[in-house]
Amino acid sequence: MQRHAYFSVRSTLKSMWVEYGGLKKDQAEDFMNVPTMSEAQLAHRRLIQSLYKRSLKTAQDWYIDTNLFRRKAVELRIQFDANKNVRHPRQIAALVKETERQLKELRHPDPYIAPTAPGGTKFERNIPPPTAEPAAEHH
Repeated sequence: MQRHAYFSVRSTLKSMWVEYGGLKKDQAEDFMNVPTMSEAQLAHRRLIQSLYKRSLKTAQDWYIDTNLFRRKAVELRIQFDANKNVRHPRQIAALVKETERQLKELRHPDPYIAPTAPGGTKFERNIPPPTAEPAAEHH
């Protein structure tokens, strides 16, 4: 039953891409053969992307000058790229744990917060007045 449902969905998608997407049948078939990621791979990718982004934000807190920050960003990218082919789960876990430790250790005591973000200097500065009707006065 699952096999039938798979082919049914597949043929429906293919016909939709041909009809609405302007693809030819062979192009739609090529489009269908694109490999997909498992949920575990996707979760791992998002974890690494999060670590990389947090590393960049931490570096940006310490390096105000754009040229110095850019140099540090390139160094961070080289460090992440050096470990991108690690496949052993224990090594990956150790690298993630070490990166988390470094992020905690290098956290800036007064990090940059965008002015309009919560905790920023301009957050909720000029709040618009409420639009609700005022309560009726009691006599």
